[in-house]
Amino acid sequence: MFGWGWPRPVWLLLLAAGLRHVALGAVAVVLGLHLSALGFEPVAVGGVFTVMLAGGAASSALFGLLADRLGRRRLLMVATLALVVASLVFAISSLPALLLAAALVGALGPTGYDTGPALSLEQAALAEATRAEQRTGLLAAHTLVSMLGSGIGALAASAPESLGMTGSDAYRTVFLGAAAIGLLLLAVLSRLPATIEPPPRVQAGGLSLLGLHRSRRLILTLSALFAVDAFAGGLAVQSAVAYWFAEKFGASTATLGMMFSLAQFLMAGSLLLAAPLTRRFGPVNTMVFTHLPANLILMLVPLMPSVELAATLFVIRHLTATLDVPPCQALLLSLVEPDERAAAAGLAAAARTAGSAIAPAAAGLVWSNPVSGLALVAAGLLKSVYDLALFALLRGLRMPGERRVEPAKESQSTLLPGD
Repeated sequence: MFGWGWPRPVWLLLLAAGLRHVALGAVAVVLGLHLSALGFEPVAVGGVFTVMLAGGAASSALFGLLADRLGRRRLLMVATLALVVASLVFAISSLPALLLAAALVGALGPTGYDTGPALSLEQAALAEATRAEQRTGLLAAHTLVSMLGSGIGALAASAPESLGMTGSDAYRTVFLGAAAIGLLLLAVLSRLPATIEPPPRVQAGGLSLLGLHRSRRLILTLSALFAVDAFAGGLAVQSAVAYWFAEKFGASTATLGMMFSLAQFLMAGSLLLAAPLTRRFGPVNTMVFTHLPANLILMLVPLMPSVELAATLFVIRHLTATLDVPPCQALLLSLVEPDERAAAAGLAAAARTAGSAIAPAAAGLVWSNPVSGLALVAAGLLKSVYDLALFALLRGLRMPGERRVEPAKESQSTLLPGD
């Protein structure tokens, strides 16, 4: 899956992803605690989270639109500078207006993972630096590095308390650490070469909407489906699942911690299978027929009579729950022309983040009777609808091979006629 022969820009981008997620993973642990210590009520804390996710969605779309005009490396550095500034604001200020302004930038978030523009910019740059047949394995490596970085950051968030700091002092130290990592990240990004930028292209004379031209209709359709999937995922986030296990089964914190840790390990390890499965069965079959069983298993979890059976099923679903991510990213980047990649990845990321951002409001309704597990059933059902719709749209499609020019023209004529 992983190739030691990858070019130098790839390793720099993977290093950048890991460093960024160390900062994001640490911040996510203390973000709510810090806001609470500053006097924010729970509703206000949730509001800040929503502002962060909305800002991430908006900046992802905007940066994707501008990336191939202003340069991917330049905008990656701008996004990283935003992370530094936002971290410093949270570290030194307690003014709600400043905190909301920093939240709106979208560089930080409550998930431990990147919900801003850097992710889509990195994906576009990685696609530019490698051949089409390498992309699934490379994007799996990118996801794995991001997950490991976030986990390391989450562990590092407890370091200030281990040194004797408490409360706001400990939280502010974490934000200062995130800002320092951001400065290191700027140094890494400054060494990226021009090969991560798309080749020059002669415009065909038509207007480009959202940075897209031939692939516009396809990407807008896929982005709508991604928003549905992300909304469904927002109904069953980790904190809500933990609440359900505690309410229905009286599960202890130790049990929940073990369950979620094992699920994370399985999810990370499963990424090693993404590239071989994609080569064997194609990206669409790999995406749908690994994701669909995980969703069906999620719907069965509330039917289990004991915490042992419910927890076992919940952990097992993570063996295939994220196997769709690398082939989906690789396919998206291969379906469009090189100068559309940043815009397509940015729009897809924005759609996912927007779907996640609006999910908490709906989650409050479906979790009104937590013991029923209705949210888990609803999440699994919506995700299954997403899988079937994706299969209907893309079935029979194969990953493009070595070709770098006009992959979108061929795929567009196969899938969705131009506007």
